[in-house]
Amino acid sequence: NIIFDEIVGSDATGIKVTNRGEWIRHKWKVQRGWIKVTMLANKKGKIIDVIVGTETMKENFAFRKMLKLHHESIGTTYGDGTYYTKANFELCRQLKINPVFKIREDASDNANGSMFKKKFVQEYKSLGYKKWSKKNRYGNRWLCTEVIFSAVKRMEGEYVRATKKNNMFHEAKMKFWVYRKIK
Repeated sequence: NIIFDEIVGSDATGIKVTNRGEWIRHKWKVQRGWIKVTMLANKKGKIIDVIVGTETMKENFAFRKMLKLHHESIGTTYGDGTYYTKANFELCRQLKINPVFKIREDASDNANGSMFKKKFVQEYKSLGYKKWSKKNRYGNRWLCTEVIFSAVKRMEGEYVRATKKNNMFHEAKMKFWVYRKIK
């Protein structure tokens, strides 16, 4: 099923815990929060893994956990600016994965403990965003993540019906696995 050198992307999205508008959180001071879903998927739209947690869940920790579990088949991974961290670059170096993360405009090209990250920052700065994006096919990130988020939310809804926390997490995760099965 999964072939070596697969192109994958990771991102997170929020799922509402009720079908009420955001204004209720502000007007009535109801703070039920969000469910955060971090997903790893390939560019063909196949979901590889999903981690669900509260809105305070650290997206990068979930990403690194999924990368460690599925690294044998991954050749390139895409991510937005959230993934531009030394820890993510170093894990990709250790696992021999090519990282294509959006690099900040003010990124330092000093090594700061990661020569691997420095190489990517220097490439980005020498090419500029448009050439860097084209060379690395950064648009694949949308195929790996944003397209799936949009489809899942249109098909399954943007909120969960369950009221207990564990059931909410399970329902949110099931939305993505139902999409995978239908796909």
